Amino acid sequence: MEPENWVGVIAAAIGSAGLSGFATGAVQFGLGVLNLGGGDVDTSTTMGAMVVTMMAALAQAEREIKSERVVDSVAKRRATGGDLGGRRQKFTDGQIKNAAQLIAADKPAAQVARDLGMSTTTLYRRLQGMERADLAGPT
Repeated sequence: MEPENWVGVIAAAIGSAGLSGFATGAVQFGLGVLNLGGGDVDTSTTMGAMVVTMMAALAQAEREIKSERVVDSVAKRRATGGDLGGRRQKFTDGQIKNAAQLIAADKPAAQVARDLGMSTTTLYRRLQGMERADLAGPT
């Protein structure tokens, strides 16, 4: 990562309250704070402190905007039935329904799970999930 990107990353990580103290501490250790134009920012002056505060405020605003976008995107995908991410199911609902029929026909659940190539725990969890979905009705 290029040094000019560090302030943005640090500002996003520690927020506006901690950035001023960080910048002051960095100067005490001989590190410089650069503005976007490449010039040094003297954090001991009022103007330098203001520049650091403005950078922190912009980083905080950007972080909040990104968070809002993610929340809006998830809500939109959920409303349209879109993909919310996560791990794909290895076994289809049809396979689980067939397994439920076999168990209802007195075949041992452990044997059904073994035949499908899954653990008994996974089979029971998927069966419970399907029962909950059936009780909830169509969405």
